[in-house]
Parts: sequence; C-alpha cells; structure tokens
Amino acid sequence: MLNLPLIAYAMWPSFYSQVLPVLPHHLTEAYYGVSSFHGFMGAGVELFGLYLLLAVGTKSIPLRFQLRRLKLWMRIELALWWIVILIGGLTYYFWYVRAW
Repeated sequence: MLNLPLIAYAMWPSFYSQVLPVLPHHLTEAYYGVSSFHGFMGAGVELFGLYLLLAVGTKSIPLRFQLRRLKLWMRIELALWWIVILIGGLTYYFWYVRAW
C-alpha cells in the first residue's frame, strides 16, 4: 500500500510521457524495452501484493480464491519485488548513465 503513492506520483508520469507513446514500435531498443518490462512487471507485482494484502487482512476474498501456504506466497512476492528492483536499476542505467 505504501508503494502505491510513489508509483502514482513518480513512476507513472515518466512512463506515460516517455515510454507509452512509442509502444509497441520501439520495444527492441533497450531504453524502451527495459523500462516497459520494469513498468509492466512492477504493476503486476504491485497488484499481486494488493491481492495478498486482501487475502490476509480481510475476509472479502471468496474461499476458493484464498491462499494456502501464505509464507510461500509472501516469499514469492518478495523475490518478484527484488527482480523488479533490479530491473529498475537497469532502467536507471539506460535512462541516465548510458544516455551520457
């Protein structure tokens, strides 16, 4: 939940103005491909995290969609976030370091 304002304030405007207008034509360029992968994977992992939050913190999820082995799913979520963070580092590299 705490990551959502950061995504809305800092990441979405950059993605919307610099990457989204040229998709899907420039996905083979590292500048757009890496940032697109980071954006879409980050959005998916964020949604999965919100689902985990609902599944654990409330009873609003139907019984057949509730999770078993919660510790495993939380570890998967953590691993996915680490992958997104590493891809975010690559995005920073292609946007700011390599561009010089």
